[in-house]
Amino acid sequence: MLYLSTLLHLPAQVAPLVAATQLAHLLPIEDPGNTAGNGDGVYGRLDGDFSLRLGVGAEWDAQAVAARPLARLDWVGYQTLGVYLLYRQGVMSSDEAFSVASLGVTLSPLFLFRWSKALESGHAYGDLVLDSIALSVGAALATPRSGPFAQASGVELGLELGLPFLPRADGPWLRVRGNLANGRGDLGFERDWGAGVMLWLDWQFFFHVGLLDNKSR
Repeated sequence: MLYLSTLLHLPAQVAPLVAATQLAHLLPIEDPGNTAGNGDGVYGRLDGDFSLRLGVGAEWDAQAVAARPLARLDWVGYQTLGVYLLYRQGVMSSDEAFSVASLGVTLSPLFLFRWSKALESGHAYGDLVLDSIALSVGAALATPRSGPFAQASGVELGLELGLPFLPRADGPWLRVRGNLANGRGDLGFERDWGAGVMLWLDWQFFFHVGLLDNKSR
């Protein structure tokens, strides 16, 4: 009551300012740039417009019942649209494939969308893992053990997820991909889709290429 009576005796131009100052101490004021985890939602992903990933790991091909070591190279723009080159080497005597090479594209739609809408949680690992979800489509060329190079060809689809070792985008990542492939002809995928799982460790580097920079003056 004393606070209310004091406001009533102040000049009309001053009273609103005093009231606003007092309410600022009573009510929490949220900064829209702050998040629950105090992270910026970027974690170094804008240190360059493109990133390069070099990885090694293994594939389990369920339809061929075979494991294959793999090597992978990714070139990704703004952590969203990328191109990948993937190679798997057959090492088991029961594996009909001597080697399988793939070239394709990946799409990780969450990072730029979530960051532009300030929807990040602010927790580095959670944001980075969620934004690493990627869809991929590519063409595969397989070389049978008893045939010429790249005798069989087909299409592959993938769903990928990554886990960073550090709370930032550059550095080591562990990634997993569920893979579907068909159309490999002599390797038994002429009509049916075959499933597989890939697991690999890669290192991500960032570079500024400037392909999308505004060159006009």
